[in-house]
Amino acid sequence: MKIANQLTAKHPSILAIVLCAMGCIPLSALATIYISNGSQSDVSAKIASAIDGDTVTMPVGTFSWTGGVTISGKGITLKGAGSGKIIGQSLSTVMVGTGTKTFTTSKSGLSVTTGQTLRIEHTGAIGDFMQGTITSYSGTTLVMNITSMGGSGSYGLWIISTLPSTTIVHNAGNAVLITLFEDATNTVALRDIQIVPGTGNGYSVSFSSITNGKPVQIFDCWLRSTSSSSDLIHTDSNRGLIYKCSFDSSPFSMAPLAIHHKGAPASSWTSRSTMGMADTGGINNLYIEDCDFHAWANACDIDDSGRPVWRYNVMNNSGFGTHGADTSAYGARHYEIYNCEFIFMGVSGKVFNLNHWFYLRGGTGVITDNVLPDLNSQDYGNKAEIRATVMNLQRNGGPNACWGANISGIQYPAPRQVGMGYVTGTAGNDAITYKGDSEPLYIWGNSRPPAVAREEYGGTDCVSPDSTMDYIVAGRDFIEDGTKKPGYVKYTYPHPLRQGMPPNNAIVAIQLF
Repeated sequence: MKIANQLTAKHPSILAIVLCAMGCIPLSALATIYISNGSQSDVSAKIASAIDGDTVTMPVGTFSWTGGVTISGKGITLKGAGSGKIIGQSLSTVMVGTGTKTFTTSKSGLSVTTGQTLRIEHTGAIGDFMQGTITSYSGTTLVMNITSMGGSGSYGLWIISTLPSTTIVHNAGNAVLITLFEDATNTVALRDIQIVPGTGNGYSVSFSSITNGKPVQIFDCWLRSTSSSSDLIHTDSNRGLIYKCSFDSSPFSMAPLAIHHKGAPASSWTSRSTMGMADTGGINNLYIEDCDFHAWANACDIDDSGRPVWRYNVMNNSGFGTHGADTSAYGARHYEIYNCEFIFMGVSGKVFNLNHWFYLRGGTGVITDNVLPDLNSQDYGNKAEIRATVMNLQRNGGPNACWGANISGIQYPAPRQVGMGYVTGTAGNDAITYKGDSEPLYIWGNSRPPAVAREEYGGTDCVSPDSTMDYIVAGRDFIEDGTKKPGYVKYTYPHPLRQGMPPNNAIVAIQLF
């Protein structure tokens, strides 16, 4: 029974005073909190009962779901009791074991207190961990009393995390664990939940757009991956907010992905860029901000017509990847990557085989104001920070297979290649959509100028193939001389639509049963 209804029946005058104190909000406008027992069946039942503006909560605990849940046709929030989060890293070489262990954190000022319980795991290897309470923390020196552990060995790369309160184990087979559809009236949100891999291999979370929908928001979550997992978040919407989330992979691998982003295919390539402040209202791009990614060769794949804004993220031994109009029909439209911290340690025994910070196959964008260490290690040599290619010059796949092969002269540009966008609208179409006209990628203001390698796909698919070097040209298709993108202004940060708190009229009724 709803508490609001109980108050109405027993103390109508008191309820009226409370409501009027908050602006005379009518009873019909009250949001309801549905308290589930955490099981997949009960969460689904509570979602079915909820209406626009309501919240379904999950309690403290670990819950194995063998099926998925869907939020569709209503703007509601699914909220756990807390996800935990990766809060820091350490490069101290420490042996797994119990007792006193000392870690030097990569940064000072972690938000922790003496006596707090933390979990410390070997980066990229979730099975090697230590857990215990903080004995002391000063500057960058963290002293732990370890009381439980898993695995064995001595390692020099660690992630430090707080403990989750609500955890869902993905045992849902091929099904998507949580499916979200935009709502035209209220925000659909997922928050304060950790999702860990089990036997399931469908997406952990998927969200999709509707006409005039409000951006889906995913925040204060922690999503974990193993080699048998599928992509963690998959979206085909070119709007949304993912923020204050942790993503980690075990082991370090190119697949799966933390975020697989596709957009609205036709409109992206037949309209002007929505980069920066050109994104009116902040509802035309997918914003990923204040997140942290750990041990991903490619934390993302920006695919057909995607338009992400990747900002203020920690990329701990993690790269950024895009698709082109090669195996995909459209390829990425544009991407903005700024104010991110990329972390790499090139010391033998403490290094992952990262091949790039950015792997670019199509579209345009900006890469600015990032901390970009040199990808140079004793183990794997010196790697270019940016790798760019036009795959379909030498690949027999997609809508423009073997582009330019056996034709006299260079057939520049290839459809929707790196450095192409929509500016003039006069370039014409291929079999899919607008081919694109010149809209260069701009690279400036980073901690160091990244090396750009233009690479061939290679292989023997195509006879007498053209070369990427003739298609992606410095000063024409990408600008790396320190020049800022003309007219570009970063969109407001933090994103003004970020939810994070109940709405202003959040007098709530609580559904107990």
